[in-house]
Amino acid sequence: MIPDGSDAWKVGKRQLTYKKYANIPICYIEDGVAYVYLDKRIYKQVLHLTRRLMDIEAEFYFTTPELSSPKGLEDHHLAILHNYLRSYIQKEFSRGFNRLGFDIIRNMTDWAKKEGCFSLIRESYESVKLIANRKDYDHYGRFYTYEYSQEIRDDYDRLYREIQINSIL
Repeated sequence: MIPDGSDAWKVGKRQLTYKKYANIPICYIEDGVAYVYLDKRIYKQVLHLTRRLMDIEAEFYFTTPELSSPKGLEDHHLAILHNYLRSYIQKEFSRGFNRLGFDIIRNMTDWAKKEGCFSLIRESYESVKLIANRKDYDHYGRFYTYEYSQEIRDDYDRLYREIQINSIL
């Protein structure tokens, strides 16, 4: 499962870590399914690992890095869905998954069906939509600036239709 033979990858108790200044958890295995943390700090390694998992045709889903914390989360389903959608609008992951030919939305809908939390997708979609369309007014230049490009905002506006189509198929 390790993408390359470098010493930066460490395998522990059902967990794979990557050393970047410190060991950062990147993946864990539960019931024969790999769960990859969508962590922007190590997005290149996440994309390498995704390519490797696609090559060996392993079943895998993504999760939020907050789950690696011993503190845990109260509503992990909503946090994971939120992380999936946030990663969709981040250019590093968006471009990387497009280059790999990987459909992160299909992966998210498959995970939501498996976990029985498909009804939470709409709530998470709406909260991330506010983030994707956030604009700030520049008083000096008298114009609005957006955090995300027009292409990403347009793609995200059409995303819920794609999610519904994936739920049918």
